[in-house]
Amino acid sequence: MYDKFTELLEKVKYDSANDKLILLGDYIDRGPHSKKVVELIMELVAGGVVALMGNHEDMLVKAIDDAEDCALWFQNGGRETLRSYRISGGYGSTPWYDMPKRIPKKHIEFLKGLPKWYETEEYIFVHAGLPFGYNHPKDVADEESLMWVRQEWLISQNKGKTVIFGHTPTFTIRGHEIASPWFSNGKVGIDTGAVFKKYDGKLTCLQLPAMVWQV
Repeated sequence: MYDKFTELLEKVKYDSANDKLILLGDYIDRGPHSKKVVELIMELVAGGVVALMGNHEDMLVKAIDDAEDCALWFQNGGRETLRSYRISGGYGSTPWYDMPKRIPKKHIEFLKGLPKWYETEEYIFVHAGLPFGYNHPKDVADEESLMWVRQEWLISQNKGKTVIFGHTPTFTIRGHEIASPWFSNGKVGIDTGAVFKKYDGKLTCLQLPAMVWQV
């Protein structure tokens, strides 16, 4: 969602000299401009932004080498990402399962190298959450769960630092259609469903500790 992302950066008056910006993943798929978003995030990271890996980036990285993983990625918005790179295949040209390999190598390597979590004195940042029974991502052997966990994280009790996460749209957590951050006992969910027009989804920036900006 390139347009929403750039509008939000302008709205919060992001200043690399004075602000610490942490992005929680899911930069690709479903929206129309994945390539432009990746290029922008590469520039931002070069300027000091922290960009974490989300499950959609994880799916793309795995789709490069495995047809089954490629099929899963296609089911979750991968085709929209390929269209943003003007990549097509099938019918005697590139086989569908080889299409992800045509994404520029520097983009794939960038996405592969994204960290899975980030920590400050007061907060932990992660894409999806922590598996049940864990209060810190450094103790989690299966880092994939940091990008994919859902229900067990939402119902667990966090006893560590406040965790800021995305992945699960907050209107599905609440069970009603309000696209606003979810604050609950040491957990803050800020995925407010920017790609979901049905729920009037928004893209959210949380200026810690509790100021909310949305487009």
